Amino acid sequence: FALLKPRVEQATLEKALAPIATQALETFDFNRGETRYTFAAQPLTDITPYKLYLEPMGNVMSVQGLAIVSGIAFIILLIAGFNYINLSVARSLRRTHEVGIRKVSGALRHQIFSQFMVESVLLALLAMGLAYGLVYLIPINQLQQQVAHIKPDAVLLLCFVVFSVVVGLLAGSLPAWMFSRITALHSLKSQRNLSLFRGLALRKVFLV
Repeated sequence: FALLKPRVEQATLEKALAPIATQALETFDFNRGETRYTFAAQPLTDITPYKLYLEPMGNVMSVQGLAIVSGIAFIILLIAGFNYINLSVARSLRRTHEVGIRKVSGALRHQIFSQFMVESVLLALLAMGLAYGLVYLIPINQLQQQVAHIKPDAVLLLCFVVFSVVVGLLAGSLPAWMFSRITALHSLKSQRNLSLFRGLALRKVFLV
């Protein structure tokens, strides 16, 4: 490990490493001198996650591998959010009477909206807690074993909570908006006549 002085570039260090490599390896005869070995400087910030053109220092993940895993996780999260929207819309007809009774009792539109947003956020937080527990209980592969040994601090836990709240708000916004539009008159109509949920092409897009 080397600590560079201020205003010293990495290229300067690379030039200084060249004679050191020659001196350290002069007693070895690699392919009769046809192969040359050099030392390369690697910043600490590139050790984990590391770049593919460098050898990893320990059992860590590369930048490209981390991007792939993150992309897969994002796709799974996106599918889960769309499924939540679909399930919420599918059960909407069962909850129209509940919303209608609340409207008759004096509930305002923003109160109905807040109720369903809170339900969505609580469900996301519950899912986060369940997923966090599964990481410790079911170490399927090496990556999960590495994650399981991480001792989360308050900042990391706060990031988990904030992330779950944001996901809950995004996934629950459309169902909450739809439920808040229900009027007492809507809830008394036949389910077939509820134009609020009829012909919702967006739901089919989410399903696909």
